[in-house]
Amino acid sequence: VLTVLIVCWGALSDSAISLTYLEQIPAETYAKTREVERNQLKVAEKFYIKGEYKAAASEYEKFITLYKRSRAAPYAQLMWSHCLIKQRRVYTAIRDGFQPVIDYWPDSHEATLAGYLIGRSYQSAGELLNAQKTYSRAIAADPAHYTSVLAKWNLAEIYRIRKEQVKRVKIWEDLTFKTKRTKDNSYYTTHAASYLGQHYFYLGNFQEGLKALETTYKNISLIRRLY
Repeated sequence: VLTVLIVCWGALSDSAISLTYLEQIPAETYAKTREVERNQLKVAEKFYIKGEYKAAASEYEKFITLYKRSRAAPYAQLMWSHCLIKQRRVYTAIRDGFQPVIDYWPDSHEATLAGYLIGRSYQSAGELLNAQKTYSRAIAADPAHYTSVLAKWNLAEIYRIRKEQVKRVKIWEDLTFKTKRTKDNSYYTTHAASYLGQHYFYLGNFQEGLKALETTYKNISLIRRLY
């Protein structure tokens, strides 16, 4: 899924290298925008990259106003929301930013991202129960999506804070045994396997601990991990 994203404007601009996966426009979307739309996105992005989030938000809002039927409209709405998050306007970003992406463009790539980002926003605000519920919805909506892996990883952290170890272990098990591993999600799946293995070794369950580690480590690397 990550490979469909433009990692440099080239066509866009070199500054896109600074954008994360959650901030990048899909290549397919970009290819279907007009030059005038691309220029407006470039203006907004330049402000965003420089950390001038209020100005960037204004430019993304301008894009939405001028090109609301554009294929890039949900992306502009998503980025407007990111601008608010950067300004610590978390609840406004959730209510007026991310949620409208889901409401108006439910089948878009950006809607999937928004579902995850709402959960992350709640988590950053310390609203762990709301974050937990939102992450669970995001996972259920698209279990195979990369954001589901991110949501599971963040859920494990919430369960750690809330001292819900049984649920935390279930997340590790899911990431270790049930999640298809890719180059993009390898950090989360391999670390989950390590944590799960350590958990079982701590409990004295060597067989289950070894089973978890064997999903990631083989031969010499497995021996080094054990000792």
